[in-house]
Amino acid sequence: MRSAGGHLNRGIRWGLPIVACLILVVARSAVVPAAAAPTTSLSSCDSADLLSAISTADESSPAVVQVLCSGTIVLTSPIVVSGGDDLTLDASTAPSPGMTLSGGQSNQVFDVQGGTLNLVDVDVTDGLVQGVSAGPGLDGDPADDGDDGTVGANGNDGTNGGTVGDPATGYLQQTAGQEGADGTDGEEGNGGDDGGDAANGGDAQGGAMYIAAGATVDLSGGTFSGNDAVGGNG
Repeated sequence: MRSAGGHLNRGIRWGLPIVACLILVVARSAVVPAAAAPTTSLSSCDSADLLSAISTADESSPAVVQVLCSGTIVLTSPIVVSGGDDLTLDASTAPSPGMTLSGGQSNQVFDVQGGTLNLVDVDVTDGLVQGVSAGPGLDGDPADDGDDGTVGANGNDGTNGGTVGDPATGYLQQTAGQEGADGTDGEEGNGGDDGGDAANGGDAQGGAMYIAAGATVDLSGGTFSGNDAVGGNG
């Protein structure tokens, strides 16, 4: 029994390290690190280069643009994120003072129609969206014409002349009839109708960013400042 117990102990003594090693090898082989999303670098803070980098990054999903420059990029039109897009702008690696996206006080910065937008340490400033102005009110109806004036009365008939003249000439004097009175003025025409009211101006939504229903925006760091939305004129 001692001998058998000794073999058993030795078997346990030598067997545990071997089993532990096998478990460790199996565990390590089962853990496969997730592949990092491919990134597109932006080394120049210029609007054309930014749009080009976004276009290149969109060829993969998720699309990641790693910002390696600093400065302000003034956009002439919004950056559009459509349904199915998954775009990340990561400026955490940008040198100081970082990257700022500006609408130049004339444009919206982002138009997120769908999909997902992730902003990391991106400053957004001076975005502006203007609602559509309504058209002018309708013209009123023209004034009605005035009534015709009243016709003047007929002149009185002339009266017979006085005494008969020289019998040799047989001339009969007669006074002229009076002129008829002037006709009365016509009435003034009626005033035209008031013009119709102009329609309401269009709504303005999201000076910095418009986010459609169902779209997702995640923000990490960064600031928003000087962005305005102005409704349209009525």
